[in-house]
Amino acid sequence: MKKWLSFIVVLALALSLAPGASALAPAKDLTDPEPTRTYNFYVDLNWKQTQVVKNGDTLVAPESPTTPEGWIFTGWVDRATGNPIAFGVQTVTPPPMSEEINVDARIVPAYSITFIYNGNVIKTKIVPNDPADPANHMDDSDVFYTIQDGTQVFSHWSETPGGSTPYLVGTPTTKNTTLYLVTKPGSIVTFNSHGGSYVEPQYPNAGQPVVKPAPDPTRAGYTFSHWSATEGGPAYNFGTPVNNSMTLHAVWTPATANYKVLYYLENAEDDLYTLVESRNKSGPTEGSAVYNDATDFIDADPLPEENEAVERKRYVFDHSEPATIAGDGSTVFRVYFKRLTYAFRMCAANSPGVTIPGPECENSSYHLYASAQYKYGQSTAPTFDKGLHDPKLKDYIWKLY
Repeated sequence: MKKWLSFIVVLALALSLAPGASALAPAKDLTDPEPTRTYNFYVDLNWKQTQVVKNGDTLVAPESPTTPEGWIFTGWVDRATGNPIAFGVQTVTPPPMSEEINVDARIVPAYSITFIYNGNVIKTKIVPNDPADPANHMDDSDVFYTIQDGTQVFSHWSETPGGSTPYLVGTPTTKNTTLYLVTKPGSIVTFNSHGGSYVEPQYPNAGQPVVKPAPDPTRAGYTFSHWSATEGGPAYNFGTPVNNSMTLHAVWTPATANYKVLYYLENAEDDLYTLVESRNKSGPTEGSAVYNDATDFIDADPLPEENEAVERKRYVFDHSEPATIAGDGSTVFRVYFKRLTYAFRMCAANSPGVTIPGPECENSSYHLYASAQYKYGQSTAPTFDKGLHDPKLKDYIWKLY
């Protein structure tokens, strides 16, 4: 017996010292556990399933519960908040380290109306189950589709594929209903107003003419002329039999539209421009915005006595940016004005006590001390200060021109 015990002890010691051997399994790190979120799913307060997810895990929507006629399952919601549950990849970050959410199947008293065209569901609507509620009644105004056969047009909805009995708009819904789109021979005539007001399509029977829409469409800055089978083409004859789907195009005549004029004035101290004024004008739609120097001169100085005649001695039109007048009034026309320049002269007497009588500045008694060109409104300090602080002119009379 002692021999066997000795053998076991030696064997255990040998295994513990063998290369790559481990006496103990790696310890699990309990100091940094992963945060989790638990979702408990219920149907009518009866537990259905539980899913526990960590950050990056996927939350899978349970199978939708079956409901009796007149009740519709609309989704899974958080019991505490009523908000829909977002399925898919989850973001789970602390705090808290663990979170538990009870999820209820939202089942509401309602019916479903399913619209099918060409074997495909194009829309399912959930409506109240009370026939007295107007929202319960069949309404296909928000059901959109495109008839794939150009020789067919919409005829009606039916409870059977290709059925001859129409299921009319406004019919009260008393059960879950499936409606099939039924077509008939005919054409679809659409109206492209090319920027004008919307015009409903028409569905004339095969060989029948389309009716001229009334009233005419409207478009800002334009006058409606006529409908044409081609863009900008001749007037369409509305007595023509229609045998194929087609589009009629609105043809417009440019009228008058408003636009905005922005006035920019050159800065006094640099060559940049500053916006000083805006005005509203009108002109022919699709025409070019124009500047008229006789009527559109800038008004940059607000004082009443600084009228246009005064300002024309200060500023001059320089250039404008080309702009085409849009019918919708969105056009902006920019015009730019430069400041006129004037000679700034400083005259000084040749000796103390000499008077400078008039505009002449150069003779034996006085001379032109300094001269420079300045824009209207620009500071003349560089020239003025030169004379003001020149010690040579301390005892001399000087004059500005």
